[in-house]
Order: sequence, then C-alpha cells, then structure tokens
Amino acid sequence: RYATAADRREDIGRHRRGLPVEARPYTLAYRTSRFVARHRAAVAGTAAAVLLLFATVGWYTVRLTEERNRARQEADQSAAVTRYYTTVFEEISPLRVRLSSAREPTVGELLDVAVEQAAVLEPYPAAHARVLTNLALNFRTRGEHERAVPLLKEALEREVSASNGAVSDQIIQNLSGLGTTLAALGRYAEAEDYFREAVAWSRTYPEFNPFAVAYALNNLAKHLTRMGRYGEAAPVLAEATEVYTQAVGEQHQYRAIALANHARALWGAGRLALADSMLRRSVADKWAAFPEGDPSIAEDHVTLAELPRLEGDRHAALALVDSAISTQRAILNEDVKPLARSLALRGLLLVEAGETEEGIREVMSGDSIFRAAAEPGHPLAYETTLWLGRAYSFAGRDAEASAAFQQATTQAEANLPDGHPDRSLPHLELGMHELSRGRPAAAEEPLRRALRAVDATVHEDTCRVARD
Repeated sequence: RYATAADRREDIGRHRRGLPVEARPYTLAYRTSRFVARHRAAVAGTAAAVLLLFATVGWYTVRLTEERNRARQEADQSAAVTRYYTTVFEEISPLRVRLSSAREPTVGELLDVAVEQAAVLEPYPAAHARVLTNLALNFRTRGEHERAVPLLKEALEREVSASNGAVSDQIIQNLSGLGTTLAALGRYAEAEDYFREAVAWSRTYPEFNPFAVAYALNNLAKHLTRMGRYGEAAPVLAEATEVYTQAVGEQHQYRAIALANHARALWGAGRLALADSMLRRSVADKWAAFPEGDPSIAEDHVTLAELPRLEGDRHAALALVDSAISTQRAILNEDVKPLARSLALRGLLLVEAGETEEGIREVMSGDSIFRAAAEPGHPLAYETTLWLGRAYSFAGRDAEASAAFQQATTQAEANLPDGHPDRSLPHLELGMHELSRGRPAAAEEPLRRALRAVDATVHEDTCRVARD
C-alpha cells in the first residue's frame, strides 16, 4: 500500500525506467534483475568477455597439460632409447668373454644382441618401430633379408599403433621397405601386396600429399618393371609423373626422374619411339634441374643410344654413350655400375664398327667392373656379359662367345623372376650364335629354353616383345 498517490505515481515511474520499485522487497536478486534489464547489451558483452576469458584460460591449461605430458613422454622415450643403446654396448663385454679374447664380436653377433635388447622399448611404439627398422636395414645391407622381414613387420605394427591408425610417412616407407625385402627373397606376390598397400595408405592423408603418393607409385612401378610387366608399370608411372607435375611444375628434378622411369617402362613394352621422345624431354629437364650434371642423365643417354644402335646409326649411338661416360666420370659417383654399363656398350659399338680389339677390351672392362660392383640378385647382372658374348661372336671368337652367352643365361635365370621376358634373351643369343656357326644341334637346347621363357611370360605386352 502507498501512503499517497504521489508515492504510487513515483513507483510507476521507477518501474517504467527499469528501477527497483518500493512495493517489492529490496533483495540483491531483485536489484540485480532490474540492473540487467536496464543494461542488457552491456551485461551481455561483459558476460561474453568473461566466458571467453575463462574458455581461453581453460584451453591454454589443457594445451599446457598436453604439452607437459608430451614432453614428459618424449623425455621418457629418449631415456629408454639411451638405456637401450647403453645395454647393447654393455652386452658387448660379456659377449667378448663368451667368444674368448681371441677375436672381436662380428657385426652379425652385435646385431643379434641389439635385436634381443629391443624389447625394452615396447612401451614406446614409435621409438621401438624406428629401432626395429634400422636393425632390419642393417640385416638387408648384409644380404640377410630373411632376418629383416619379421623386424620390418613388427616395426610396421608398432608404427600403426603409435599413430593410432592414422597415415604417416614412416608407415608408407615401412610398407615399401617390406615390399623391397620380400622381392629380394623372390616372394614377388607378397611384395606386390605391400607395394599396393603403400599406395593405398598414401592416398589417405587428410590433405593430399603428392610426394607420398608419387613415392609409393614409383616403388610399385619399379617392382612391376623388375617383373617385366612394363605395360602395367607404364600407367602407374604416368600417374606419378602427373602427380609431380601438379605439385612442382614441369621443369623439376622429381618430375624429370618420374618421366624417365615412365619412358623406360614404355621402352620395355616395345613403344620405342614414344619412349625415346619422352626420355629426351626428361634429359632436357634434368639438365635444367642439375646444371652440374647428374648420374641419371648419363643413364638416360645410355638408354637413348639403344634406338639409333637398333636402327644401325652407330655414330649417333656412340656419341650418346661417350656423352654418358664423360658425365659419369665428371661426377665421380660412388656407384660405378652405370659407368661400367656405359663402357661395355661403348665397346660393343666399337666392335660392330670394326674396331674389334679395342672394343672387346672395353666390353671386358665394363663387364668385369659391373659384376664386381653389382649386389647379389641385381636384375641387370646378365646384360654386360651378354654384350661381351655379342662382341666375341661379332669378332669370330666362337668359344669365348659361347662361354659368355652361357654365363649370361645363368645370371638371367638366377636374377630375373619367372615370367620376365628378358630371361629368354641370353638363351636366344646363344642359340642364334650356334646356328650362325652351322651347329644346329648345339642351338636346339638354348632355343627351346628361350621358347619356354617366352611361354612363361604371361602378360600380353611383354609376351609380344619377347616373341619379337
């Protein structure tokens, strides 16, 4: 109740202005509600600012906690890796005692110790995976591929676990490494599965990763090429070239190398003119990318020399091979196999041009260097020996030609997988050599083997090339 009409009128005015009225209890909640009603925008802005402040503080608190936990985990992981290597080195002394002081432990024995101790890293999947991968690479370098396979498989499992199933460069590299190792063991179907799985993984990056995709595609294509499946390798390499082109443009070393690999696949599939044109573009791009020269340019020149040689233009072929040799000698690359191959081909061209003695010396030199430098199972180990046989045959040195061709057949059968069209070449060369010397009986068996090798070439494009 109001004492006077004026008091009532005053309270109505206060209500209209959003002020507390005398008719209501003057509590804190009531006064606050009237204040908020009068200053809605200011209160809303202040509340939003306060909420944002608390949210920011909370977010930074969570981030700092995560960073602290990550740093602690990385420190624990580093300490575990340090303890692992310390333990490995501590084990060397007892190992030396067991072996007696007569000799030092071998690299193989030290690797065995390292594998045994790797279990201490199991709580740290990423570190464990990298140590296992490094051990596997050591075994692979020593030619112990069987020992490398289980280590690489365990490393892959650990890497997937560490990334919670998300794609990573390390996973793709491990898959490709498994493929390479299995191929070296002759387990080609298993190897292909891993190469294809690497390609599939490479396509799952949240944002397209052209270098990972092209890396996986190149490894798959290399495997298909090694199998003699050039027709299948060509579209894979075409995609890799396109991926690089989109990522880095046309005149870039990665794109040029992919283009050269594509050209070689087309060459193997018998599409010589297109391969020659594509390889010439690759060489031009490589010179732009490597003004000082690059070993792959020299290898491309050797490949380019094959077409004029087949067409009988030995002068053009010899000029390309001489350019390759000059580039290789200028670069002084540690890998002498490309230079050895160039020397052998140059010698063959000289023999075919009538410079027999000098040519044979160069072929012999190139063949000797290549076979000494080539690792076991190298797919081209037979090639320079085959060229030596051709040089001997052209020079009329029949017994030496037959021996070289026979050695090339042994190398090809040992190093090339079943179904590879090139397995037929040394047998065919030996058979044709015997026929040209009027010895059909001696020619029959190698020619039968050549035919069997062609019949084992199950892919249509390579079968056509092999039969030709």
